[in-house]
Amino acid sequence: MQAKPIFIITLILVLLQSTNLFSQVSFQSGYYINLENDTVSCYIKNLDWRTTPQKIQVKKSLSQTEHQVVKKEELLEFEIYGELKYIKATVPVDRTSQYTDGLSDFRKPDFKTETILLKELFSNTYSLYLLSDKNIKYFYYKGKYTTIQPLVFKEYYNEKQLVLNKNLQYQQDLYNLFEDKGISSNYVKDLSYSTSSLRRCFQKFDPIEKKEKNDVSKKSFRINIRPGLSIGNYIDEQKNKYNLPLDGPNNYGTKLNFKFGIELEKAFSANHYKWRIYAEPSYRSYSSAIVVNDLNISIDYQSFLIPIGLRYYSYLKNDWAVYYNVGATLDNPINSYVDHNVYTAPTTIRFNMAYHLGIGLKHNEKWGIEFRYTKHGSLIHDAEQIDRFKAFEINLIYTII
Repeated sequence: MQAKPIFIITLILVLLQSTNLFSQVSFQSGYYINLENDTVSCYIKNLDWRTTPQKIQVKKSLSQTEHQVVKKEELLEFEIYGELKYIKATVPVDRTSQYTDGLSDFRKPDFKTETILLKELFSNTYSLYLLSDKNIKYFYYKGKYTTIQPLVFKEYYNEKQLVLNKNLQYQQDLYNLFEDKGISSNYVKDLSYSTSSLRRCFQKFDPIEKKEKNDVSKKSFRINIRPGLSIGNYIDEQKNKYNLPLDGPNNYGTKLNFKFGIELEKAFSANHYKWRIYAEPSYRSYSSAIVVNDLNISIDYQSFLIPIGLRYYSYLKNDWAVYYNVGATLDNPINSYVDHNVYTAPTTIRFNMAYHLGIGLKHNEKWGIEFRYTKHGSLIHDAEQIDRFKAFEINLIYTII
């Protein structure tokens, strides 16, 4: 059986298996605190909530087939370790719509006291929280000696002026909060009412101890060693008016070669480190010689490749994760050529751009395997010739940093 069908069958099986796993999992280690103030260690299904969760699904162990539902009314707090945390708090909430067509005519928020779950965005000496629910998004903070307070931002419509106005009280609140830490009025004026902007503010003026910072850095950046096998195939076809005896197409055959790469991977903290970018300087070779019409023709193709792309992780059970990536590959040939044995000199293989896609499976963010397909454009850029190169790769992965 040729390499291509084997690869496709393997890829389909991996996709089906990972889909099956993903449908069963997303339960991750954590805890919740009930109304009796008891801390219950468990596994919580990570649904990556965009709005305030109404309930959580928990298991005492991953081997359990059934899960238990704990409603928000039964919770004081819950956390999925390393991912997210929610706490219950009684705070003022303005339920006025934040969409333009639903804005009120009043500058002051229409606060009503509610007991709700808040997502913890930052916690140190000071804490930052988020309420995201239906058509509202509101931030809260907690100081050294204060209860949880709202960071007020409100757009309102002034009928007399026929313009939208903004209540930016949150900027003054943050200035007062961090004034003794050196925050400036110009800095707070540039703060947008968003998760990333406010979190950066708290990180800057309430820095976490160096050890914890290093842990975050270690989680967001990785260096992966990637040895593997490359199954390559090259085909060319003459398209000139002289009807040379090499008018193909000429299939140089499928060749198996070793490859080696070192991948730099950067994870983004948003969405629980699921989105990542990567670059993988690597070396690959392909050589073949065939006989066509009593002529020996050959290709010697060695290349320094730099695949660059975007990757998305889906976390599975037992510290497994499946990921998908897509990107471009910068192909820099090294002393490479195609020799048709009818020209004065071999044709040089030049720089070209390729595209790739792949699927990988990784355990404990340490080791794994990836299947990748790469399709190149023309290697020799000759208007009188059509050629194409493609490769299937099986890469082993080991994270050293």
